[in-house]
Amino acid sequence: MRIRELEIGEFGRLVGIAPHVLRHWEAVGVLPPPLRHRGRRLYHQPHVRHVAMIVCAQTAGLALPELREILEATTVSARREKLEQHLATLTTRIAQLKESKRIVQEMHAWTREEFSECPIFARRMTTVVRRPAAVVDQPPLVDSTERKSRKKRF
Repeated sequence: MRIRELEIGEFGRLVGIAPHVLRHWEAVGVLPPPLRHRGRRLYHQPHVRHVAMIVCAQTAGLALPELREILEATTVSARREKLEQHLATLTTRIAQLKESKRIVQEMHAWTREEFSECPIFARRMTTVVRRPAAVVDQPPLVDSTERKSRKKRF
């Protein structure tokens, strides 16, 4: 698709990006500044590709400063190194999300009325409570009259 010279509003409508976002991308250095005529920005065909690249990079989880570093890389190996760092970050985030999903699935599968008794919580107590599990598993030291007067917490 070929485009003619477009001012920022027309270009923004074409690519589905608000003009203030285009200005911001230009200011942070991920969108090359367009030519200007009488103080107005005039966007051309190469800007469409740059916008597509920025949107794609954001979808991949790259922040604008990271993308700028990748674009400013002077060698292919430098660019690849930055992308490898991002891949490592993504791998860690994916592992965390998989664990989150597993926990939510286990909580969702718990069908008993007392939600706080879901086994996932008991298994996680050792990471929440900073004392040995043997101490946590012991019943509280309370006499029988006090136990009867306690209200259920959950």
